[in-house]
Amino acid sequence: MRLGAFDLAVGNLFGSNAFNMAAFFFVDVAYRGGSIFNAISDTHSMTALWSILLMSIGLMGIIYRVEKRYLLIEPDSFLIILGYCIGLWLLFQ
Repeated sequence: MRLGAFDLAVGNLFGSNAFNMAAFFFVDVAYRGGSIFNAISDTHSMTALWSILLMSIGLMGIIYRVEKRYLLIEPDSFLIILGYCIGLWLLFQ
């Protein structure tokens, strides 16, 4: 971040998440006990779906840039922070 390469950092984050989600396809094909999604717990399913939702909000924020900020934060960033807090609450209740 000292170099000011924010695009590189965001690309690394989204690229890593996209690769991890794509890896599920290969794991599901290699898993012999049926679908891998039947073998994981509900907690892991909720965590995976919630991370996809938060990543989608971030991607929409990159595609549709807004000019207006509220309290020095853009609406998509606020939604990600709010979604993260709600996800933590749902996970640990």
